[in-house]
Amino acid sequence: MQAKHAPPHTVISNALQTNGTLLNERWAAFFKRYRFLIGISLDGPARLHDHRRVDARGGGSFDRVMTGISHLRRHGVDFNILTVIHQDNVGKARELFRFYEQEKFGFVQFISFVEKTPTSTRMCKSGMNRCLFVVRKTNVCAIMDINGLRG
Repeated sequence: MQAKHAPPHTVISNALQTNGTLLNERWAAFFKRYRFLIGISLDGPARLHDHRRVDARGGGSFDRVMTGISHLRRHGVDFNILTVIHQDNVGKARELFRFYEQEKFGFVQFISFVEKTPTSTRMCKSGMNRCLFVVRKTNVCAIMDINGLRG
């Protein structure tokens, strides 16, 4: 439909961000056919991901996300991983990167989720703006300082 209504020589690209839990062979074939780039929300290995990424029954979603990724891989769909950095995984850079390497994820993006918790409030006493800075700075340093993580 996009190609039908696009001006001649228009390059059409599509992208979609999803948790991946409902991806199946049919969706993967569709995404491949129409050259979608798929972003998969995945916050690390099962024990880290499932801590916050739960379904309506409170169960973890890791296994279903990985099944969705396997459908994308089988169909050769381009995808990347989007990881939310939060209080529970901010200090786990080594574990996160080992997992991404083990799973051969070529493209991983990070966004920070800043929470107002008793811990973050105690980190600084000069008000929430200062706390947000401290938590964000911690996220960036812990995740982006990957020198020495291999080995």
